[in-house]
Amino acid sequence: MSRHSTAWKTNLWVTGSGSFINIVAMTIMLPFLPHYLASLGEHSPEGTWIWSSLVYAATFISAALFAPLWGHLSDRYGCKINLVRASVGMLICMTLMGAATSAWQMLVLRLLAGVAGGYTSGATILMAKEAPEARAGQAQGVLFACILGGSLAGPMLGGFLSAPRRYA
Repeated sequence: MSRHSTAWKTNLWVTGSGSFINIVAMTIMLPFLPHYLASLGEHSPEGTWIWSSLVYAATFISAALFAPLWGHLSDRYGCKINLVRASVGMLICMTLMGAATSAWQMLVLRLLAGVAGGYTSGATILMAKEAPEARAGQAQGVLFACILGGSLAGPMLGGFLSAPRRYA
């Protein structure tokens, strides 16, 4: 068996794992975002809920707007370099979110995370190009299972982490 015939499987595991982690990172904050923004003390309870909605949606809005650009650049320079770019960009944005001290900072960082993102769409493109035709459906199915798994695991893990602890 040649190296190329198994390379797509390695890429599938890497992109699947990366997509899972990426989506978990994007959604884990959902359960405690209103509480975090309320702890900043800038807004009324109603304002906090509005800011929470804006902050959460910002990433997905900017990601949708920039996805065609990242797809074009993947075609021009290759999918793998685009995945590295998205990984580094998301790492920087997500790390800086932990230091945010206002709702505005969180909103800007979430917008930038969407701009910097594109990992899951890049992973989809890479696997569509690299999987053998006879295994393309399987590769896409595994990749989407990882993406959906991250969509489920992120909020669930966030809910577990944000739940008040009762000690006897």
